Amino acid sequence: MAIGRHTEVESVTEFASRNLRNFWRQIMNLIKPAAIEERPITYEAIDAFNADPATLEFRQMRVKNEATIDDLARKIRGVLTGETPVSFAVIEDCREMLLQLYQLQHIFEAMSVAVGAASGRFASKICADINGKVSAARSDFCTIQSWAKKVPDDAARGQPPSVER
Repeated sequence: MAIGRHTEVESVTEFASRNLRNFWRQIMNLIKPAAIEERPITYEAIDAFNADPATLEFRQMRVKNEATIDDLARKIRGVLTGETPVSFAVIEDCREMLLQLYQLQHIFEAMSVAVGAASGRFASKICADINGKVSAARSDFCTIQSWAKKVPDDAARGQPPSVER
């Protein structure tokens, strides 16, 4: 039986039915994780997460670094919105901040794997929030970096632009 095309052995109806089943199976696999993620987290789940000894290290890391993540993302956003004047040195600072965000994202993802299955959903939600903040900061940084690419190399070195004839 050929995949993706009708053969003489298989009737057109069987071909259409098989492809339709495969199509809906793929759609359901895409929808199912999104539907599970949308369920609200209850207070009972939060209490269970906080009471679970397996989450202690994860919770401590969150308390220690959640403000840092927000602060780094806010600083990059500040350059994009004009709160902080842009310069090549500021762009390098933004690159460093993004690198730190990636490091924290990696740490939280690694720690969420170590959390038990009972608290894993809540830890995954926290990681998804962090991933969203890092993704927004990356997008902001890419925009900022695109500004620097428009400036000639001489200006990046602090020299007046060269005149070529």
